[in-house]
Amino acid sequence: MAPRESENCVRVSRTFMVADKAMDIPVVNDAVSEVTKITAPIAPYLEEGMRIIKDKAGETMSENLKDKVGSCVSSLDSLACNGLDQLTSAVPSLRSATPELVETTKETASTLLDNIQEYLASFKLSQIGIRIADMYLSVLESPVSLFSNSVSTKIRDVRRHLRAVRRAGAKRAGY
Repeated sequence: MAPRESENCVRVSRTFMVADKAMDIPVVNDAVSEVTKITAPIAPYLEEGMRIIKDKAGETMSENLKDKVGSCVSSLDSLACNGLDQLTSAVPSLRSATPELVETTKETASTLLDNIQEYLASFKLSQIGIRIADMYLSVLESPVSLFSNSVSTKIRDVRRHLRAVRRAGAKRAGY
């Protein structure tokens, strides 16, 4: 007996073209692998639940409705594939390996945060606030050094960072 088209639609719904294309993106593939590992204990229950839902839908849906749903799903799958193609062409770094993408994202975020810090520190009020914070930390640093050398070192590092941000902000503002 030849398979009916509505059965093919149900079978197609298990493997969407967009899912195959998405799995070609390294970061998506890595994320799915990790989620699969995490959800392995409950996977049989999920599969059984999906089988029950599929069987119920197959019993209650008319052939006409199955055909319409199948064609809609196919159209949506094609649209999603086109959208994914557009996304990967607009953001080519998505094609890079996950560790490389993570490192690039960290560097970009760090640079952006540095620029935001400099911008905010370029205002006169921020300059005053940074000086006051540095002054309070300098007062705090001496007594803390008597109790904890590591905390004192961290306070000193924060003060250095504040001074660097203040100088970068002043340079940006043209002071």
